[in-house]
Amino acid sequence: MTLIERAVVACFLRHDGKICLLKRSEAVGSSPGRWHCVTGFLEPDVLPLEQAMTEIVEETGLQASAVRLVDAPEPL
Repeated sequence: MTLIERAVVACFLRHDGKICLLKRSEAVGSSPGRWHCVTGFLEPDVLPLEQAMTEIVEETGLQASAVRLVDAPEPL
């Protein structure tokens, strides 16, 4: 098996002191069926915060206007 390194974004959503976890599809390549935060591959030429918002909207149905950035740590 060949491993390919790809940048990803991970988004932790908090509301009323609770953290949102979503159950991953059985069809995904990593951690199928497990509870996880919102994640996605960082697309070429897209800023990480822009990609994060795209993933949040796609995976939760929340509108961008309903989300407020609290922190954006340096990439690992």
